[in-house]
Amino acid sequence: MPNVLDHLKFTREPDVGERQLLRHAVVHGTSYLCIKTLERDYPLQVFETVVGWCLMGVDNGLPLTRDSEYFESREEAQAALGGRCWTQRLDL
Repeated sequence: MPNVLDHLKFTREPDVGERQLLRHAVVHGTSYLCIKTLERDYPLQVFETVVGWCLMGVDNGLPLTRDSEYFESREEAQAALGGRCWTQRLDL
């Protein structure tokens, strides 16, 4: 059975506790950084910023955390989200 984290890259090596939270976030489509910092699930969505497109934890259309690197297009960010293949930021 494939690991849900197989296609993710990380800004540093996650520890055991972080890996548990990461698995939860990926399986449920939620923001890892929201779980880690706010202790609550918020959906991970494609979001446009002045820098580019990225994956963010969002609450009622308002960005809370940036979980990924920046992408050049909405389609690229959406493909990363759908394929579970972005670089996950582990710290704010």
